[in-house]
Amino acid sequence: MGRDLVVIGGGIVGAAAAWHATRRGADVLLIDARAPGRATDAGAGIVSPETDLRDRTPTHMLSAAARVFYPEMISALEAAGFSDTGYARCGKLVVARNDEQAGWIAPYLGALRDPERAAAPADAASLREISPAEARRLFPPLGEVTGAFVSDGGARVDGRRLVRALLAAATDNGLDIEVATVASLADVPDARAVVVAGGAWSPALLPELDIVPQRGQILHLAIDDASCERWPVVSPLAHNYLLAFDGRVVCGATREDAAGFAAEITAAGQAEVLNDALAVAPGLARARVLEWRVGLRPVARRGWPYLGAVSDRPGVFVASGHGASGLTYGPWSAAAVVDAALGVALHPDLRAFAP
Repeated sequence: MGRDLVVIGGGIVGAAAAWHATRRGADVLLIDARAPGRATDAGAGIVSPETDLRDRTPTHMLSAAARVFYPEMISALEAAGFSDTGYARCGKLVVARNDEQAGWIAPYLGALRDPERAAAPADAASLREISPAEARRLFPPLGEVTGAFVSDGGARVDGRRLVRALLAAATDNGLDIEVATVASLADVPDARAVVVAGGAWSPALLPELDIVPQRGQILHLAIDDASCERWPVVSPLAHNYLLAFDGRVVCGATREDAAGFAAEITAAGQAEVLNDALAVAPGLARARVLEWRVGLRPVARRGWPYLGAVSDRPGVFVASGHGASGLTYGPWSAAAVVDAALGVALHPDLRAFAP
């Protein structure tokens, strides 16, 4: 038999799968179509599972796992010499913009401090209510807010930079990468197992997956403030997000369910993102536009991703359908599916995510 594993897809899930498998000592080939509009290439995301609440889906299991796995992954990459991951634990700032929203702050904090209601319970001391003045001090472009709280455990990540680090580390471990489009599973080179991590394009290989693309348009603004990379992620209670890197603030993102595979920037999308961003942070009004990005998120219409072995397809596994949470949940999901594919371990929680 050929290789131990073939991974199809080079976004955050595929890159994490290849990295994890090569750390296990597996012989791995990653096949990446590099399709325009891949979600990871557009994504600059919030990694804050400690502010997720439990719901009726199994997604809270991913929140709990990601809270532990993410810092371990970043530490392992840094120890191997790959420190440019685009990841930083900068905190998350949740803000209210009217009196009604301000009334939600205390109940939200109360739920997060309750181990039975929080998806990934954090140290209660890391979650604290702050004054509107303190919120504006932490994120200077903010406008008027009526209430706020901070999660010290919140982080942000640049999808492109993290994928580069994962693939570079995996290549050091022996990963081979092929740029190609796989038309069918019959075209995949011989291997003990195959992991389909093709994002929104996964149903082309596995039609049984009910995954559809959701377009997200994201704006990057130039910021002339050396301290901005330390600003917290801003997550308004009823608006899109804001997060800062060195020299830029990222404003996002639309959630467009009817766009299909059209990876296009539209006037309506630009208006939505700009209007939301400036309503929350009018101090950004004079910022120079650096670029717009657009990505197609893989949304599983059942409400949670597909992870694990595919029925009636021996040796075929899937890790896809994370929607807007791929940058948060994708790395742990990839590692868990790889372990199942290699027969190293079968995480029992994957049964809830079976295709």
